[in-house]
Amino acid sequence: MMQPARWFFPRIAAVALAAWSLAACAPHVQQSKPALEEIATGEGADMVKEPEKGPEPVIRSAEQERHQCCQQCAAAVAKDKSGDAPDKIPCVDFTADLKEECLVHFRKNAMMASQAQECAAQPAPAAPAADSESASVP
Repeated sequence: MMQPARWFFPRIAAVALAAWSLAACAPHVQQSKPALEEIATGEGADMVKEPEKGPEPVIRSAEQERHQCCQQCAAAVAKDKSGDAPDKIPCVDFTADLKEECLVHFRKNAMMASQAQECAAQPAPAAPAADSESASVP
């Protein structure tokens, strides 16, 4: 009499291998994705979010931007605990205390902290005047 394990397991393995090879060789059907317009107008249209609008950018002159950045640098120097003289520290080194636009300003226009203190002590420049043509148009 033949042992069941001797003939049972090889047949199971052969059937499993055949099933796996048929599944692997079967043609794949790729489902088409719906167009963006269909998503926005069809089901789920209420879930489509409109892009968020940030605050309107404030239009400043170059002098106003320079003065604001000088004030930020001067405030950062006041908090500095390194003990270095302000004429030895560039403003761009105060990355934690400066806003991004001032970091960009100081990267383009190198300035030492002592110069920023002098600049911040001066009165702020006046805001740019509105164009007379645009003011007269109803």
